[in-house]
Amino acid sequence: MGKLTADQKMFKSAAREATLDRKIIDLLKSRRNTLPKKSYAAWRDICFGTFDKYRGTSLEEEARQAFINFSARWEIGVTKDAEIEKLWNSEDDGKSKRVKAGSAIFHLNKLPPMVVPAPPPLEPENADLGLPSADEIELTGLAARLYSLLLKASDREPGNLQIGGVLVALSALIGPSATIENGVAGKCCTNLYVLSLVPTARGKETIRTLPST
Repeated sequence: MGKLTADQKMFKSAAREATLDRKIIDLLKSRRNTLPKKSYAAWRDICFGTFDKYRGTSLEEEARQAFINFSARWEIGVTKDAEIEKLWNSEDDGKSKRVKAGSAIFHLNKLPPMVVPAPPPLEPENADLGLPSADEIELTGLAARLYSLLLKASDREPGNLQIGGVLVALSALIGPSATIENGVAGKCCTNLYVLSLVPTARGKETIRTLPST
């Protein structure tokens, strides 16, 4: 087969980019390097398979760095930076041309995945929200009765959860008679719970005081 023309090379390069995937790069980044100490052949095939897949593509530099990092964390063997670079830049007497991407995938799939450490526990935000106690909430009539029922039905401490429930229940009751002109879809039923959240986004204080108002 003769040498490829410039147009043929451009077409081949475009076709290669169109089918390019990150599978080997992702494996290099996610697998522990537990290759046996005397496994130069497997390490070499991972290298050659990697640049068979990515050499001359937009992902070549990322693939090179992923292979370097993978080699540097060899748990059993000891690999110097110079040796890694030498292997990546070598043709190894033509062997690199015979090793394809599938060889790298084969060896990497046999390695265990790196364990991702559990994230640290999140610190509670605004642990003290200043929630009102039951005797601080001044509710009367139906609102007071609804609040009492929600306290009995809930396993939470008295606070905004039950008050929000009161607002939802009251909204359902006044909905048929109280509406808002929204300018887009005509009229919509009033929702006291949503209205209480609007002014402050979080609306904790508004929720606390609205039933009394």
